[in-house]
Order: sequence, then C-alpha cells, then structure tokens
Amino acid sequence: GEEFGLILCGNDLHSAIVTGERLRQAIGQSPFATRGGEVSATISAGVAQYDVSVHRTPLELIAAADARLYEAKRSGRNRVCPQS
Repeated sequence: GEEFGLILCGNDLHSAIVTGERLRQAIGQSPFATRGGEVSATISAGVAQYDVSVHRTPLELIAAADARLYEAKRSGRNRVCPQS
C-alpha cells in the first residue's frame, strides 16, 4: 500500500480524528474500476498532534503519526488510530 501525509493546521486532536474518520469512510464508499471489476478501498490512519514539549522536530511528529499508523494496521486495518 501507498502512504501519504495530511497536515491540518489549526485543528485540535479531536478534529483531526474526525477528519481521518471521514476520509476513511469516504474512501470506503467510493469503489474504483479495475480490470476485474469494481473494488472498494480501505485506509488505515495514524493521527498525532504537535506538542512542543514532546516533539522537538517535525520529524518526531511524523514518527509519532507513523507509529499510530502501524498500530492501526496491527489492530485490524481500516481504522483511525490517534495518539494516546
């Protein structure tokens, strides 16, 4: 699977989770055509919020979101997994 990042400026953690869930649902409800017919896609999403006391660099924030992504994949896929 492919990975991409989405940066939401000015949102709190709850809003980012809601956005991730809306994205997950929209993708799941939008089948696409393949040679073998229509296929529905799923996504797993990791959500992290920047905190200056925790993340010293942007790369640390990305690592936190990436860790949550892999937690979503390990716990069954097709879900949004926020930081705790």
